[in-house]
Amino acid sequence: VLLVLEAERFFGEKKKRCSKAEMETLIDVALRHCGIGIADVEGVSCTSYLNEHLPENLRDVEYVAEGQATIAGRSFDVVILNHHLSHAAMVHAFPGETDVVIDACDGGGDFGHTHFTYRCHNHRIEQLPNKPIHDAFSSRFYDVVSRYLYGRIMSEGKLMALASLGEPRREMLDFIRGHLPLFHNLKHDEVFAQLRQ
Repeated sequence: VLLVLEAERFFGEKKKRCSKAEMETLIDVALRHCGIGIADVEGVSCTSYLNEHLPENLRDVEYVAEGQATIAGRSFDVVILNHHLSHAAMVHAFPGETDVVIDACDGGGDFGHTHFTYRCHNHRIEQLPNKPIHDAFSSRFYDVVSRYLYGRIMSEGKLMALASLGEPRREMLDFIRGHLPLFHNLKHDEVFAQLRQ
């Protein structure tokens, strides 16, 4: 890994989602940092989720797909990764690790999925089946509750950070345990209606 470039830090905007033009800016910065140009790039891989460099039909993929993208004026055949698989692929930054389990828990991804488990063995990643515990341990809960509390998406981190300053309340714990399927099976507006009761 030569560079990790965070759009939030570069643009100075929390929860930054890049347009195609902004992503082109980041790519240009990365190439210049590495001392190369777009003509030197031999291959491209990218995540699918909400990626404006990809056609609409490739912005959600189950695992891996192939497609084409034009980046910095050059056309590439690209390997397209599922959003959570791209998180798991960071394991390749640690070549000494040859047998690990990766738990990717995020506020959203392709097809609205929030949780996947993978195993990387001998530098090959395979998806493992989710277990029943994932119904209780999933960022879907944090996504729904943070949207309810803050009225906007992508506030899960704020909710989790502020939760550490509070104290558990028995009635809230009982409510959450008794209603976990609600958070996982209903649309946001339907859950919000239940929470208001």
